[in-house]
This record gives sequence, structure tokens and C-alpha cells, in this order.
Amino acid sequence: MGRDLRGGVKPIETFRIDRSPELEAKNIARELCSKKMVSLLIKVSDQSVLDRVIKALIREGVSIFAADNKEDIVILYLTRRDKKGCSELVSSL
Repeated sequence: MGRDLRGGVKPIETFRIDRSPELEAKNIARELCSKKMVSLLIKVSDQSVLDRVIKALIREGVSIFAADNKEDIVILYLTRRDKKGCSELVSSL
């Protein structure tokens, strides 16, 4: 899965944004109910794509605590602000 980071936290290496950012943001928020941190790799063809993804993540209660970029790939390191809403997200599976 992911490589070990400090404190034994293992991020999910890749979430691909193939469909709508809003749907993917819900899936990522659901993952963060059971994990402390995930990393999201986004191939950015246009700044508007990145903007839509970030806005959707924030609406779902996801915090971006670090970011990196390499050419047209942006890596966002994500966590949840709180566990509020996790029971609804997990039960909607």
C-alpha cells in the first residue's frame, strides 16, 4: 500500500480523479474516516481542474496540510478536520 511515515501512518498512494471531483471527494472523505492521512495525485491539465478538486475536498471536511508538484502532477496530502459526518459517510456504502 503506502510507505511508512512518522508515527506509523501509511498514506494511500493514489486516488485518481477520473470522474467528477465531487464524487471522488466523497470517496476520499470516507477513506479518511478510517485513516489518518492519504495522499492524492492529480494530473493537472488545467488550473480549473485543480480548483474544482480542492473546493470539493474542502466542502467534504478534508484539510490539505501539504502539497507538492512535479511537472503536471500535483500531490496533495490530506487529513480530516474532524470526524464529524463519518458515521453518515460510512453508512452510505
